[in-house]
Amino acid sequence: MNSTTNIHQSRADMSEELAEVAGGLRATRVWWVIPLVLLAFPPLLTLVMVAVLSTLVVALLATTAVATVAVPVMLVRRVRAHRRAHRSALVLQGLRK
Repeated sequence: MNSTTNIHQSRADMSEELAEVAGGLRATRVWWVIPLVLLAFPPLLTLVMVAVLSTLVVALLATTAVATVAVPVMLVRRVRAHRRAHRSALVLQGLRK
């Protein structure tokens, strides 16, 4: 249905939109319950924090290791490409053999 020909929504379209909004509200309510449950059960909070923090530390270490290798490689490639571009310009001008 084209919106320019009919400005009124059908009941089916309205019910679908309301269902989407209600689903979003339900998910928001669930996210507020999780911290409350974790505060009510300290051992569970400790377990979740250990799992989350260890995952973050491993991710940080992996990112650091990859960056330590990737950054110098990218810089060397960029410098070599820059020098190649200027060397070919010098050869064309006859300034370099």
